[in-house]
Amino acid sequence: MGQILEKLLNLSQKTVVWLVFLVMALSVLAFGGNRPVVWTLMALAVVLLLSVQLLIDATKARPIPFNRLWLPGLLLLMTLIWAMLQAWTGLPAEWSHPVWATVPSETGTVSADPSAATHGVLRLACYALIFWIALRATADRVTAHLFLKLFALFSTLLALFGMYAWMTGNNVILGDQARELSASFVNRNSYATFAAFGLLANLAAYSMQQRRSGGTAKAALRNFLEGFFSGGWIWAFGMLVCAGALMMTQSRAGGAAGLIGLLSFVAIYRIGDGARSWLGLAFLALVGVLAIGATAGGGFLDRVLTTSGEDARFAIYPMVVQGIMDRPLLGHGLGAFEDAFRSYVPLEAATGEWDMAHNSYLENIFELGMVAAGAFYIALGLVVYQIWLGLRGRVRSRAVLAFSFACVVTAAMHAAFDFSLQMPGLAAFFAFFLGMGYAQSFREGEMSEQN
Repeated sequence: MGQILEKLLNLSQKTVVWLVFLVMALSVLAFGGNRPVVWTLMALAVVLLLSVQLLIDATKARPIPFNRLWLPGLLLLMTLIWAMLQAWTGLPAEWSHPVWATVPSETGTVSADPSAATHGVLRLACYALIFWIALRATADRVTAHLFLKLFALFSTLLALFGMYAWMTGNNVILGDQARELSASFVNRNSYATFAAFGLLANLAAYSMQQRRSGGTAKAALRNFLEGFFSGGWIWAFGMLVCAGALMMTQSRAGGAAGLIGLLSFVAIYRIGDGARSWLGLAFLALVGVLAIGATAGGGFLDRVLTTSGEDARFAIYPMVVQGIMDRPLLGHGLGAFEDAFRSYVPLEAATGEWDMAHNSYLENIFELGMVAAGAFYIALGLVVYQIWLGLRGRVRSRAVLAFSFACVVTAAMHAAFDFSLQMPGLAAFFAFFLGMGYAQSFREGEMSEQN
């Protein structure tokens, strides 16, 4: 009876994580999840799947390291509670946002747009639930490898679709909204981050295909060829496709973030691991050169060497900081940037509609205030720090850990200039990768089960 129950629990766990992955993939295909109906349906699906996950958790033993998430979880909960309070009419009237002075008949709130706060809380809570489901489901190394490879294949197929749609001018998803290579995303810069994640996933899958060298050049060459022709070529092809798609987006910040992420993966994957063959790295460098050379004529280098209207973002950064200093603790309301920032837009940037700050850090502080935004980023930092500890300790699946950490580096760099992680489909996958990396960051001995 016990064995039957254990098999049923394992099957339920696999079903939950597969359905979560399917929901995230569908949200990416639906404009990157950047529609209220899409992110709402994704959140509802994740909540339903979490109810099954909690039933599994109540029955199945829980690994000890998972209990260490109480502090990040508490900090995130504090952030969500404050975001909801920003939309509540019961707070002191003197805390109300100045925009409410224009409609004295209405009861003011801290947020300039309280309806946006509910959607913001919904999205953040959804990402947290995805993180938990990924953490529970990918504690097993085989499962973690499976979903890393599955994402690598999905990102490669999406990159191929993006290239085809861009070259033929026929994007069946975006239709008339398609302007540059952005695959299914409404913004090419956001797709650039997704393509960079795909490049890193294929790189991680390729590294898992390679064997350790025997210490001689002949053994290194043999292991390299065996790994390549026994399946490594699939991931090498995926790296080439994703790298090409990344460059063809012509996103300067995205290209730089992808390159930094690639370099960080190679650097941290090889810490203390000098026995691995340098032929693999030489091959990766060749792939990068070929991808850049093949796509440079498409305009990427022209954008690197010239300026554009997008550089107006640097004119608004000081005004975002001014908005932060006007309400450093209260904030302007989660999701309320567009409405609250209108009075701050400088003349040189007034030709555009600034619905995003083009810097996720400044935007989050502007909306949530310094304390709540600080709690949010400390929570993220604690999770990332545990992944880094796992890398330093060389435990479990090094490829998964290096991939998760490199995704953090890539996203963190790009978030300083754009808003990629504000795309729900991309943010959902990012949360999944964090959960997967956290689950793999502990030693085997630490993963003993307890009720």
